[in-house]
Amino acid sequence: MLTSGVRTAEQDITIAVAWHGGAVELAVTGELDTTTAPLLEEAIAYAVKEDPAALVVNLDAVQFLASAGISVLIEANCRLPELLRVVTVSEIVLRPLTITGLDRVLPLYPTTCAALAT
Repeated sequence: MLTSGVRTAEQDITIAVAWHGGAVELAVTGELDTTTAPLLEEAIAYAVKEDPAALVVNLDAVQFLASAGISVLIEANCRLPELLRVVTVSEIVLRPLTITGLDRVLPLYPTTCAALAT
């Protein structure tokens, strides 16, 4: 079973897990930085053990995206290119992805429904 979320004073992040048929969605809320990126990495690894048809990482509620969070996305895209789908319309997330050119590499979608329709 997947954990529904984590939030502590030291690690200000929540990762909510939702299953949509055979696809799993990890909805991240809070700051995705050096301290919290390992929690997303762990959630991705745990979700993949459940053998989902798709792995949707929803970043719309992320309030800060640091390079450590970007690294987790890059690694997931390298390891799971057929599964990963990143959902966001948040300028906080899109700006660093655009500046680094990752908006052309990562599979980005405006909504969870759009990501699941692929």
